[in-house]
Amino acid sequence: MAGKTPPETVNQVLNLKAKGESNRQIGVEMGLSASLVGRLVNPARMAAHKVKRRNSYLRTTVNGVRKVFTVKKRPWPGRCELCERNVTALGRIGRNRRDMVLYWHHWDDDNLEKGIWLCRRCHSFAGLMDCEEVDFVKKYLGLKEDHHYEIRD
Repeated sequence: MAGKTPPETVNQVLNLKAKGESNRQIGVEMGLSASLVGRLVNPARMAAHKVKRRNSYLRTTVNGVRKVFTVKKRPWPGRCELCERNVTALGRIGRNRRDMVLYWHHWDDDNLEKGIWLCRRCHSFAGLMDCEEVDFVKKYLGLKEDHHYEIRD
């Protein structure tokens, strides 16, 4: 199952586990992996899995194809390393859950371990700064200067 597991599925798994069925039996019956069943039954295991996934994997797009890489990232700081806002403060500023997430920004496709943890705003900014085709800062400042005195009706 991709994404979040629906509460009904979690309740079904817990009911079957209470009846004494093994994780494998539940998985076969419900079409889930035994490891997912184990994480649903044990919330502490689920939390540990989330930490491992955050610290060990990188999802990125390479030549238009979505890929997942195993990466040894630096420890998760709980705050953006550029603007230094912590994750809970980001949630109050933003309008949706994506604002409360830190993204691993890497700049060397040959060495994915070289990176920093950034909030969504700073990650977008860093992506523009890393773009080699156009110098976005100069272009933006030039456009800002060109249109500074422009009056619209």
